[in-house]
Amino acid sequence: MLRFVYLDAEDANRVIGFGSKEPLTLRLLDFLGPGDVFLDVGASIGIYAIPAATRVEQAGRVIAVEADVQKARKLARNVEINHLQNRINVECVVAGEVSNAESGERTLDSVFATNQYPNPTIIKIDVDGPELRVLRGLQSTLESNSRLRLLQVEFSDSNVELIEYLRSLGFKLVDFETYRDPRLFKGQSVMGNGWFVRRQETRI
Repeated sequence: MLRFVYLDAEDANRVIGFGSKEPLTLRLLDFLGPGDVFLDVGASIGIYAIPAATRVEQAGRVIAVEADVQKARKLARNVEINHLQNRINVECVVAGEVSNAESGERTLDSVFATNQYPNPTIIKIDVDGPELRVLRGLQSTLESNSRLRLLQVEFSDSNVELIEYLRSLGFKLVDFETYRDPRLFKGQSVMGNGWFVRRQETRI
């Protein structure tokens, strides 16, 4: 049984209601198996990274990226109490479009290169807004990584720029799940999670 140290009531509620808010993300975990490499950007306290590590097993790896220092500390603690130090690498990094020592931002391409992490097979990006900047800082990995099977990104359904950017890299949107019924928010942007695969892929 997995255990979690919470940062606040919101995190506790997310753990207790695991998968109820974002069932598409829960389905994402089903595609992970032994030997997979899961990149979780916006990992928070490890709500998805921790169970992902149990699925990739000893041969796999989870790279959990969290910008918030307090959450990253809780994440590291949750890795420890679940005895998953040999499967999860915690990176307290503000992922951005370019590496900038002054702002503290780093590209995920540079994080992967510096640590010699294996290429991810499945990626989840949920950073509450700057997803496109994160993707641009991961461009080399996205372009050169033939192992990548599935990319999940949180974005607004009106964010045409993000969709077009991924399309320019050879990805297509194959699923989109909103957090709320779009019929109740006519004329407004609706946030949700989208699944992208390479255009030549016929299955995930």
